[in-house]
Amino acid sequence: MTKKTRILVVEDEALIADDIQYCLEDCGFDVPSIAATGLDAIKAAENDLPNLIPESETSL
Repeated sequence: MTKKTRILVVEDEALIADDIQYCLEDCGFDVPSIAATGLDAIKAAENDLPNLIPESETSL
């Protein structure tokens, strides 16, 4: 069995975050959690150990 790539979603808009999660899971990825703030993202990354944390354009 192949392990799914774990992606941490960081998005403060709940509807958008849910849509991103749905799309990623539909494509076969695992979304262990969604973080709404930078601090929440750091905590989630420490706990969930994701393979990827995408960077959004607004965070640049």
